[in-house]
Amino acid sequence: MQQVLWDPNQQDTIFLCQSAALHASFYHAQICVHRDSLSSPQHTASSATDPHPSLAICKNAARACIHVLHVQHARTGTLSSQVLAPVHMPLFAACVVLVMDMWRERRAGRDVAPLAEDMRKGLEMLEGLER
Repeated sequence: MQQVLWDPNQQDTIFLCQSAALHASFYHAQICVHRDSLSSPQHTASSATDPHPSLAICKNAARACIHVLHVQHARTGTLSSQVLAPVHMPLFAACVVLVMDMWRERRAGRDVAPLAEDMRKGLEMLEGLER
């Protein structure tokens, strides 16, 4: 049951990797369920003022997914699986959501620095998966 709880300080790296894979899969499922709202041209408002919560859910799931996988990558040096499920697709989907949200925020004239930092982490991990 330790895999279900997210503990970034988990000493057992196998449990850490399993927990990261479970959480990444959960966040990926959230993105998949709510992704239809991402491409709609009528949804251009910020998630803070948007009456459509799907945009905020996708953005928060993407950022949380990247944070979880970044902890795993920093602690173990890899995202490769000795775990339950590969994390390539959740990571890729999270990066796509952040790119779309950065574009939306930039068009609205808002600061994208926090999103850019998460995006940088995600792209570094994707680049590492190419090797």
